[in-house]
Amino acid sequence: KKQMDLKAANQWWMNVSASMTQVLADNQIVAGIKLLKGRPNALRWSSAYSFTSILLKILSVGVTLRFVAPAMRAAMQDNPMPAFFVSNAWYVLCGVLAMIYPLLALILLNQPRVKRWFDQPAL
Repeated sequence: KKQMDLKAANQWWMNVSASMTQVLADNQIVAGIKLLKGRPNALRWSSAYSFTSILLKILSVGVTLRFVAPAMRAAMQDNPMPAFFVSNAWYVLCGVLAMIYPLLALILLNQPRVKRWFDQPAL
């Protein structure tokens, strides 16, 4: 019963999260194809993916801390699950770890030598 209440209370966030994930995946696919083909606008698409991904992860951690985590703690009161896995530190840690790839992509793909390589005429 508690799990069903938890799911019902957070259904709105599950729907928003699924939509955001789809948009992010589409953006990543387009950026990846453009990078593989060496298209000049590939860096713009990759930067857009990275910025969008980082912003969505920050939003996700915020919503989780504000809405989902309290509901999960309430639903798990009788569960012997270790407290760390429903703690705010866990959610923040997961969010930070999930930002590693987009942050590295943003930094590495905007290096001057990478930009110069993409400015070269195609063979």
